[in-house]
Amino acid sequence: MSADAWWKIIENYNLSVFPAQIILYLVIALAMGLLVFQSKKALGIALVKLALAVTFAWIGIGFFLVLGRGFMAYGASAFLFLSLAVLFAVDIFAKTITFRIPDAGWQRLTTLAGFGLVLLYPAIGFFLGNPLSRLISPGAFPCPTVAFALLAMATVLPGRNRWLMYPILTLLAIWSIPFPIFIQIPRFGVYEDSIMLAAGLYSLTMQVIYYRRSKAGLQKPNATDR
Repeated sequence: MSADAWWKIIENYNLSVFPAQIILYLVIALAMGLLVFQSKKALGIALVKLALAVTFAWIGIGFFLVLGRGFMAYGASAFLFLSLAVLFAVDIFAKTITFRIPDAGWQRLTTLAGFGLVLLYPAIGFFLGNPLSRLISPGAFPCPTVAFALLAMATVLPGRNRWLMYPILTLLAIWSIPFPIFIQIPRFGVYEDSIMLAAGLYSLTMQVIYYRRSKAGLQKPNATDR
């Protein structure tokens, strides 16, 4: 599809759901705050998963199935995001994933910087010349919400009973790595999606590092793994 047609769908979606994108933006911002300040508490982790389940369900239904039928493969995209919503919802009760942002160090700084960039998604779009009706914001749109989920998943240590982590990471990687490289940036000029691409590469790299450390006996297990 042409860039004009693609941006027209974005504009129609923004105008149709307003002010829902503001509420969903605040949901993601609240989830970030919970990860930073409440990730050592079970309730905080559960609320982050709930926020991701709700926003991914909104994206799957509202963004793709209702208002995004002009997108190519909108049905497959809706299935991907609804699958993520179900997986995060299931893990509220299964408790296989535990987010842990380090109290200090480069990983904490990287995660916090990533959160800041995700929240700046609409500001970056505005700086790049997009009108308010075409701004892309976390919670209401797929790419910044995926970027946030990837940053959260980058804090999950490997361990026993992590069976939901792998399908979640796979679905997030499918969306975050090829699309910005081949579609979003070169075809539609969504340069802010380079944030999502960086988050995807970072999250996968961290999982490789964790895996190698665990194999070498250098990675301390989470309390839930003992």
